[in-house]
Amino acid sequence: MAINDSQKYYGSVSRLLHWITALLVTLQLASAYMNNWQPGNAFSQLFQPWHATVGFMILALVGLRIVWLLFQIRNRPPHQGKAVLIGHLSIYALLVAAPVSGLLQGFGIRLFDHLVSKGIGTPFAETSQAIHGPIAYLLTVLIAGHVFMALFHHWVHRDGTLYRMVGHAKS
Repeated sequence: MAINDSQKYYGSVSRLLHWITALLVTLQLASAYMNNWQPGNAFSQLFQPWHATVGFMILALVGLRIVWLLFQIRNRPPHQGKAVLIGHLSIYALLVAAPVSGLLQGFGIRLFDHLVSKGIGTPFAETSQAIHGPIAYLLTVLIAGHVFMALFHHWVHRDGTLYRMVGHAKS
């Protein structure tokens, strides 16, 4: 499998960044939702101490994805219309906004259980705290739509959309 993207499928770097981001975002959202629905459950208790670390990792991965995307823009499979482009841009924007809103809340930042920054007072702390949850809800809706449309294209249109992200061009 090629490292670079092509018109037929995404290369190994794009796929790796996509699926690692998808896994981390799924764990992050699942932990938060489960903690809201059943406070103190085992999964959330195990995962919650890593919430800031995972959020920072997601932000770093999205940064890498954007840089890689800019280097691969001419090679990538074409978007299937403006709605797809707007959807992808919206997901990227929320994948940046969620961790940034977490960082701006003014709490100390722990990465891999090491304090890297004591909390800093920002004029955005209250606003960041107020929008962090709604950003997560909106991101969840967009991700669900993204997954639904990928599966819809795969099973209904049978146009190879899903194959492009798993690295196999449709024959």
